[in-house]
Amino acid sequence: MNWTPGAVPHGQTGCAEVDSMTEAVAGKGFLLGCISCKRREEVPGCAVADWHYKAAGSEEFIHIFQYEYNNPTILHEDFEGRLEWKGTMGTKDVQTGSIFIHNVTYNDTGTYLCTFHCTLYLPLNEEHKKIYAENEAREARKAARSQSKHVEFKDPCDGIYLE
Repeated sequence: MNWTPGAVPHGQTGCAEVDSMTEAVAGKGFLLGCISCKRREEVPGCAVADWHYKAAGSEEFIHIFQYEYNNPTILHEDFEGRLEWKGTMGTKDVQTGSIFIHNVTYNDTGTYLCTFHCTLYLPLNEEHKKIYAENEAREARKAARSQSKHVEFKDPCDGIYLE
């Protein structure tokens, strides 16, 4: 595992995004959608998207496609000239990893797997990020509400003070 100061070691995440009740039609094109599960845009990063395919009845996935910033690469001859990158363009921080299969054939029947290899760049020094500021503000509001509800009860008759 490679690690550099300020970077989080590589992780693999992906969320398949295929419309239900859709099927590819032989001779037509079909979009395979995939999105990264990275949630916070203020954390800079870079990602490589990979696509794998397992034919119906097969036990193993084969690596068919990879996208690394401005470099889409078809990795298997069965898909040569038929895969087109439809994901995030113009940035290393790939969030969408969709591909389009042109001229679908019956041999394309199977399971498709999308993965993201992400590197997040975190600051080396202490920095108050948005999530920290939001948490601090929420805690301050709670404390203020608690203070306003706090009522001093003083009963001069028995000498006991409740606070």
